[in-house]
Amino acid sequence: MPDLVELTAPGMSLSLDLAAGGRAISWLIDGCEVLGARSSQPVEYGMYPMAPWAGRVRDNVLRRGGNAYPLPPSHGEWALHGTVLDAPAQLVSSTATDEGAEAITVADLGPDWPWTGRLTSTWRLRADAVTTVLKLETAGEAFPAVLGWHPWFKRRLGDGTGAQWSLPDPLLAERMEAFRLSGAMTPIDLSRRAFDDAFLVEARAACIEWPGQLRIDLSSSHPWFVVFDELPDFICIEPQSGPPNGINDGLVAPVTLVAPGQPLELVNEWRVTRGQPEG
Repeated sequence: MPDLVELTAPGMSLSLDLAAGGRAISWLIDGCEVLGARSSQPVEYGMYPMAPWAGRVRDNVLRRGGNAYPLPPSHGEWALHGTVLDAPAQLVSSTATDEGAEAITVADLGPDWPWTGRLTSTWRLRADAVTTVLKLETAGEAFPAVLGWHPWFKRRLGDGTGAQWSLPDPLLAERMEAFRLSGAMTPIDLSRRAFDDAFLVEARAACIEWPGQLRIDLSSSHPWFVVFDELPDFICIEPQSGPPNGINDGLVAPVTLVAPGQPLELVNEWRVTRGQPEG
């Protein structure tokens, strides 16, 4: 399969599909697969980059400079998770050593985005962690952007206990109907219900743990996370550079612009602990 890029490190491997946005379609830790697929729809499997926006855009319309730019629905009624998640990516480089491996891919933003730009995705793999870097840049007119990663983690690994997730001292971005944010940010008890929501986490950290099996501690260059845990078989913990609809308004965070010489970069480390963590 020429579109498949394999990265390996001691006890760890990633399989990247260039034809599907350069996403990871497999992440094996000591032979155990942690990624899954709800369906074959592009938004519902593996671990993929979201750019130049993440999540839902209000009314599927980008508004900038007095102009309205309709964004075509990509999943059900929504223009969801950007334009690159299923766009062909090109492999820039792939290197391997005894300690791990690295791959760099690039993808254009495509005809559904009003401006020109490109996304560079970097994966660095070693025995105890995966580091991911998304870099969005343009040589043309400036545009608003939000970057993110969307992993579909299996809720159970084999016959093990269901996964648990946590965020330190999160503030919930309250939402109204049709996923519109209200502008309120409130402390929240994560044990009280399931979520399909955005959170501000000043510690820039998150965790998913399969008790007695694996733990992945996620650190981020930015404080925004979306968590989707309403399904029985999957948990999605999504680090983002900004909130949903963050390309349209500064309701809960300033709008970030990508301009020549002013890229947007999202850096994440996914650190793996095997077995039952101490403490």
